[in-house]
Amino acid sequence: MCLLLVMIIKIVVTPSLCSGLNLNVNTDSLSYSPGSLVIIGGNASLNGESITDGLVGIEILDPNLSPFFFRALKTGEGNQLGWLKIIDAYTSDSAGNPRSKFKVGTSVYVTTVIENMGPNSETILVTVALSDYIFQPLGISLSICSIPSQSSLIFTFSIPIPKWAVNGSANAFVNVFTDFPSKGGVPYCEEKAVTFEIESPNIEISPQRSPNSMSSMFTMQMKIPKEDIKLGNYTLSYSMSYQGLQSYGKTIFRITITGDINGDGRVNYQDLFLLAAAYGSSQGEEKYNKSADLNSDGKINYQDLFLLAANYGMTFGKGGT
Repeated sequence: MCLLLVMIIKIVVTPSLCSGLNLNVNTDSLSYSPGSLVIIGGNASLNGESITDGLVGIEILDPNLSPFFFRALKTGEGNQLGWLKIIDAYTSDSAGNPRSKFKVGTSVYVTTVIENMGPNSETILVTVALSDYIFQPLGISLSICSIPSQSSLIFTFSIPIPKWAVNGSANAFVNVFTDFPSKGGVPYCEEKAVTFEIESPNIEISPQRSPNSMSSMFTMQMKIPKEDIKLGNYTLSYSMSYQGLQSYGKTIFRITITGDINGDGRVNYQDLFLLAAAYGSSQGEEKYNKSADLNSDGKINYQDLFLLAANYGMTFGKGGT
């Protein structure tokens, strides 16, 4: 009897280290340059068990904290069912007639139908995010409104295709959130990806996929454009609702020109002077300058000088700082 009592007490007082809803999302690096590929990945679990039918809301904010991109990523092959869903989405002309090919410099129109079969009216955030053949974000559009119970709404969004968009297959990602993920909003339903064609003189080979060293249940890729992109800190907000529990958070990554130590959008003599002032130092020393440690190895030496020299004279183009 005493042994049994001890065993019961141990079971009651031993805490679970993995209790609750846990969501972790990260990028494969903390710093990127224009033209580089960003890999976003993460894991979700409930009481230590992997979630295979969840949805993770993703919102990326630019350095001005304006929305830059949206996605809803599945944590597995399962489906998360609810009252509200996207029942149709397609690219169209300005009148709503289906159309699948668009030229750079023109606008893509995305028409979508949202249905609410629930017992209550719901406030929704509808977003559309465009991405070209090499995963470059091309633009977003969004709408916030209320959708009555037992009804459907039709939305048509217009997003211009920038001149630097790459020729070939592209995607429009349509999503419906309770609110902005940066404010704790979560996806109502699975996203709808609509494929269309960009007719452009800009031919580019698909980027090399970076080795994904993260152990991730879900991933997405995004290539930083070389034009019309702001330099600075980008905020990756993420959120999830599952079985009545919610989890959300954020992480920061930076877009900069390698060698642009003072962050003015140019790599020139000013940056060279800053590197020279910190040359030979290591992390923890007084003259160490983290911004001059271009390869982030804790030392400022010839390797950092070579990286700066490779971009010397570069000035970031339109849309920089």
